[in-house]
Amino acid sequence: MRFMLTLAAIALLAPAAFALDVPINLTETAGVARSADPVSVGVPIPRDLLADASKLCVLDPAGKKVPAQFEVLMSWFPTAKYPDSKKSVRWVLVDFQADVPANGKATYRLADTGPGPEHPAPVKLAPDNRVDGGETISTGLLGLSLSGKAFQLLGGVSFDKQSVIDARPADGLTLEGMDKKRYDAVKDLIDPPNAADIAYRGEDSYLKLNPHNPPKKFRFIVEKAGPLRTVVMVEGVMKAMSKDGGEYEYVTCGPKGEVGPKVKLPCRDESLAFRARIVAYAGKPYVRVFFTFINPKGLSHTSTDQEKYRANNYIEGGSQVPGNFQLESLELGTTLKLSGPAKYRFGGDTVIAGDLKADAADTATLYQDSSAGWIWQAAEKKLLDPVLKKNAEWMAENTKVDRPYFEFDPLQYAVLHNQDGYSFMGYRTLDAAGKETGAGNRSAGWVDVTDGKVGMTTAVRYFWQMCPKSLRVGGDGRVAVGILPKEWGRGHFMDGKIRRTHELMYRFHGAEDAAVAEQSAKAFNEPLVAYCDFDWYRDSGACGLFTKPDEKNWPLYEAQMKTAVHLDVNPKLNPARDSSFAIEREKDDAFGWEHFGDTAKRGFRGHSQFQEFDCSRCLLMHYFRTGDPQYFREAEICARFLANIPCFGGGYGHQHPESSHNWIQGLIDYWCMTGMPEAKEGIDAMEGFYRNCQSESAGNWHFNGRNAAYALNGLRQFYELTGDDTWAKAANTCIRSVRQRTRPVSGFFGGNPADFMQHVLGDAAGRYALLTGDADAIDLLLGMACYFKPFGGQGKGPGTYDLYAYATMLTGDRTYLDAAIKNAKDADSCGPEGPMYRTGTASSKTWSEDLGGRMQVFFHAMKEWKPADAAPPAAVTDLAAQPGDAGSVKLTWTNTSDGKDERPAAVLVKHAPGEIVESVPWARNKMDATVEAEWKDKVNYWYADNVTARGVIPAKYGEKQNTVVTGLPSGKTLWFVVRLVDKAGNRSKLSNCVKAIVP
Repeated sequence: MRFMLTLAAIALLAPAAFALDVPINLTETAGVARSADPVSVGVPIPRDLLADASKLCVLDPAGKKVPAQFEVLMSWFPTAKYPDSKKSVRWVLVDFQADVPANGKATYRLADTGPGPEHPAPVKLAPDNRVDGGETISTGLLGLSLSGKAFQLLGGVSFDKQSVIDARPADGLTLEGMDKKRYDAVKDLIDPPNAADIAYRGEDSYLKLNPHNPPKKFRFIVEKAGPLRTVVMVEGVMKAMSKDGGEYEYVTCGPKGEVGPKVKLPCRDESLAFRARIVAYAGKPYVRVFFTFINPKGLSHTSTDQEKYRANNYIEGGSQVPGNFQLESLELGTTLKLSGPAKYRFGGDTVIAGDLKADAADTATLYQDSSAGWIWQAAEKKLLDPVLKKNAEWMAENTKVDRPYFEFDPLQYAVLHNQDGYSFMGYRTLDAAGKETGAGNRSAGWVDVTDGKVGMTTAVRYFWQMCPKSLRVGGDGRVAVGILPKEWGRGHFMDGKIRRTHELMYRFHGAEDAAVAEQSAKAFNEPLVAYCDFDWYRDSGACGLFTKPDEKNWPLYEAQMKTAVHLDVNPKLNPARDSSFAIEREKDDAFGWEHFGDTAKRGFRGHSQFQEFDCSRCLLMHYFRTGDPQYFREAEICARFLANIPCFGGGYGHQHPESSHNWIQGLIDYWCMTGMPEAKEGIDAMEGFYRNCQSESAGNWHFNGRNAAYALNGLRQFYELTGDDTWAKAANTCIRSVRQRTRPVSGFFGGNPADFMQHVLGDAAGRYALLTGDADAIDLLLGMACYFKPFGGQGKGPGTYDLYAYATMLTGDRTYLDAAIKNAKDADSCGPEGPMYRTGTASSKTWSEDLGGRMQVFFHAMKEWKPADAAPPAAVTDLAAQPGDAGSVKLTWTNTSDGKDERPAAVLVKHAPGEIVESVPWARNKMDATVEAEWKDKVNYWYADNVTARGVIPAKYGEKQNTVVTGLPSGKTLWFVVRLVDKAGNRSKLSNCVKAIVP
């Protein structure tokens, strides 16, 4: 096949004769010209091509080497399929600084011709000037003095050699508990909870294996010390409520959002964990801060819990669960030294400017309460979104229904206001007395404060999307970011193992044009997007199998893919039905720090989807195919959500990982693309879950096909990620266990006849077999193919196409692929008149399940799979069996030839308690119903037992071959067959089938 041949050719050339030359294409989408803008991008490397990153460099568009730094994120390891492979680089994170025009593009290149120059102002650590065991960091323009004993955010800061911030106890992380007490991360640090204090339900005991949940005692470490980018990580646990605070009141709401009576909840001793990463860049006047808050003791919930609590107020019921609690507020603060009155500028819908007295009591606040999304606009009859306006016009003209879109229900508005706790549409600005001074809809989420000589711009990414949020600036120069703001109408619920990461920027400047702060915030909110070219992603082998877009032959499919991130793909449709991930968020108001990044499943707030069918993986795969930055933007939103709430045990209606719903390939892809540590923490958390999946006794391989499929996928992914054979052994055991419960005639597995549960199992088996060549995995795949009866034209669902493609690539049998091609051409899903898949509130699920995540392996096989040798070996005709010692049978035969090779690449030997045939016909509508009498005692080849997973070491063609099969049941009559496999993977037809009584 072309894919394998390309990699083989690269491997033969490496390392001496092959010069690494990878384009890194940068796209600017914020409309801001970038000058020496930091870029961190993961680049995939083919197997055995790069032993380490020591000789790598980055070239600018003119071919000149520029300063860069490198980190290996993921390695290739030897596998059963590549036993002679060496450990080599699979993904390398590349850091450099780039110039890109506004709304333009630029191409840099990764090469292996030796290191580039040093940066003229590299990030430096000054160990002789440490503060309390912390660190002093210099970026050339910026200096940070960080304490090693407490979290004070940026600590002491100097800009252009002038002290602009002093570390103050009141700064850093502060919170207010429902007991009305204020706590901070200086005086209120505590030891983490003991294991006995942490609640686990049976399904999430895997969290005990997670080294990142909760944090250890207070820690301060330099996580990465690079010349272009340095990362300091601070983590700890602080007090969040005290039981001596008495009680607090909470307003209840019913299932329809109606307001109920107030109830009193007791204050308890509670704690909140946090983790912050401060990222400094060479020559830059700003740092990025990734701040994560974590509930270290909460009990995670399932959707069943949510429905139970929803009937009697979810938050009231959930707050009674041990470890769950509410917060009044949580903010990050720092104070800029000012020498005169403060001027401020807020980034609202437009810039909001004002002056403050030189007094800490004089403040101005921008408070974003709600999303101002479609539900708000429809209910308040303020149609601001052009797409919503267009849709309302379509509804009025075509349906005569007075609704702006089909899914709108006034109940949604009531739930948002009362049960979910939002107070009003959009944001408001407030003075020191809390009086409203202005209002708007979606704030840009930044504030700049200055005295005309020195200033600081503070920005929060996804500010309005992760509402509620606030920005408050005081006349003394203090800027406080309300991660969970005080202005919110109720307590902020720390539900389950909830955790959420926020990204912030702190930028320092002198006297400058006022518009520069706005430009810097725009650039922060839309970082440069990097892309390495389709051919490189495909040929590296590190990203899976996919093909270039083919709008000529598959126009509907390609149009359907675009609907995930683009509107107006089909102008004939109702605009709200021609949906996108972004429009779905609007319809269900999937905003707020708990929800943003999730995808809807069954209507408004009823049941979160938690990225079902690995949406982030599907989006990134189409980014690899197309280079369209919109796919990456959407994938980033999805992956960042996945790395937080679902991976760590859920919260507010988000199911924790469980055996029938879990996926992390997109999170792995995103981590490899960005190196974001928080994504790796999510992967590490899921490792504990998949370690539970290593044991059949855990019950993860039972129930139905999807349970086994998702367990198998996770075991394979961690095998690829770590190279640890423990994962492969567990995957092999999983496959063998599943095969034993697969029905011998139909190939059906499990208790639920849903077709998609079968094809996801076949797909998982195919992926593992392609990685390892495991014979039992191939048999499981072929059993699933038998279930869909491809040769009879059944199994037309898009999910089956990849299954057939794997069957062809792994056996050389083109009939599987031909059947899939016929089905695809016949099916509405890809035909010229087929329906658009992205319709309604479940469209993201449908997109990722049926089309976004499937079919690309099929397209790859159809377009690029070509056997190097189309002629299989001839079938063996003289197989003979003789009883051996107790429990053994001796087989002999003569190896036949394919006319080219000296010997077969493999010999596959099987046995079964009945005559083994290629396929047994069956009635699919009756599952394992009776078959014709002549087939009664026949056994499908794929269901028969493999003698060994890797077959028998073959003799030359024309020579006698023999092997002794041991460990057989004494006294049983067994049938045996062999088939030969050549180097191209072509399989012979079955040999004559012989039987023997086992002594």
